[in-house]
Amino acid sequence: VHWGLLPVPQSSQLFHRFSSLRAFAFQESMETLRKCLAKAAAQAPRAQAAEPAQHSQFFGNQEEEDIFNATFDLFLKRTQRDQDAGHPVNRFYFGRSTQQQDPLQDKLFEISREVHLTQKTAEAIENEDIALLWSSLQKFGKKVDGPLSLDYDDFCELRTAMREECPNLEPCFSPSLFARLPRDRDGRVTADTFMDLALWKIHLYRLRLSLCLEDSLGNGTLTEEQLQSFIMDQIPMLPQLRALDESFYQTYVVLAARKFFFFLDPNRRGIVKIQDVMASDIISEFRDLKEEHLDPVLENSNWFSVSSVTRVHAEYLELDADHSGLLDEREFLSFRDGCLTPAIVNRVFQECTSYRGQIDYKVYLDFVLATTYLKSPQALKYFFRLLDVRQLNYIDAYSINYFWKSMMQHPNIRDFQPIDPLIAISEVFDMIKPEEQGKITFKDLVRSGKGADLCSLLTDTNGFIAYESREDNPSEDDDEDF
Repeated sequence: VHWGLLPVPQSSQLFHRFSSLRAFAFQESMETLRKCLAKAAAQAPRAQAAEPAQHSQFFGNQEEEDIFNATFDLFLKRTQRDQDAGHPVNRFYFGRSTQQQDPLQDKLFEISREVHLTQKTAEAIENEDIALLWSSLQKFGKKVDGPLSLDYDDFCELRTAMREECPNLEPCFSPSLFARLPRDRDGRVTADTFMDLALWKIHLYRLRLSLCLEDSLGNGTLTEEQLQSFIMDQIPMLPQLRALDESFYQTYVVLAARKFFFFLDPNRRGIVKIQDVMASDIISEFRDLKEEHLDPVLENSNWFSVSSVTRVHAEYLELDADHSGLLDEREFLSFRDGCLTPAIVNRVFQECTSYRGQIDYKVYLDFVLATTYLKSPQALKYFFRLLDVRQLNYIDAYSINYFWKSMMQHPNIRDFQPIDPLIAISEVFDMIKPEEQGKITFKDLVRSGKGADLCSLLTDTNGFIAYESREDNPSEDDDEDF
């Protein structure tokens, strides 16, 4: 369309009138526009020479103008309807519905997914293939003034041989993989280094395949129940869990899956991405249980170990005095020898209550995870929500004073001299140094590096005592990052 054939005011009016049309009126209105522009373009030179006033009438006849007005009125009505329904912008993408509206389409999707996963399972590398790879490394590798190693020519020969005997190992022989391996001055890679990386790739492939088998929708995410099913399947294959009683399996998978969701689903959407699970340190911590012999220190600090799980569960059972399976405020006040202030316990039950003013096992696990990994951003976000009493998205002097008064009344710190709330408020703001005076945001907590100190100072008597005694007992780990 050559807009130069029409006078400028008329072309601007035309463009403005048609620019807001949506997809539902596109075909009908564009056909009308094409006819009108063709007629206007044919008549424009004669009309301009005869009488400029004739350009004020754009449409060739009344019928075309009526069609356009009817279409435009329909567009206005539908736009107003969408705005009233809370959808001011038309949707152009519709994801796959989780509801089975079309049984045939859902069945087709299910069969396609099963065929795809069956194919990927057939491509998985077995233990016999790994043994064959190691024996081939012994054959093609050379000992040149050191351990068994390969240069790139040896690597290519090994790839050719393995391609015939075990084609599933092809991903382990890409040039980019060889380039990432550490090499000596002659460009040689040790056989042990190559084997470790190959085993790691094989492990990741098996792990992703196991997780995808639980993904019933095929959208790359897992619900908490699906992740629990994955963990349940892994228990018999982990040597460190041999001592776990079978009757405790269901409790174990709930506790184990909760850590994944606490760190990978901080917004509480109820799903985690498979790629996030694979990239996280949490899955590595869980896979440490494959070791036959685990260092006692690592075992005690591992959330998934039998000793850690038993300890956390025993604490919950001890708190549940009436054996109801739920905890009320009175029972929760006994958490870890009564170190929590009534103010923070009250806030937990305000924000996280699960059933009739009580909290269940999952809410309890979230709180334990938040206190255990207090320096993590996820734990700080958890406590920030509790400390933000008035839900202003920042912690102000009112919130600090609220928790400080509760701390000063706690019997565990009766040996300490009471501190005036105004002094405490001033010290807290000096500690965090917020960007906006008098308002501590979540961003300020993370940026300051003192968010964990603030949370423990206002909620935990042990944290208060440690903070007040910091000058007498300096710790080398005070500034250690999570």
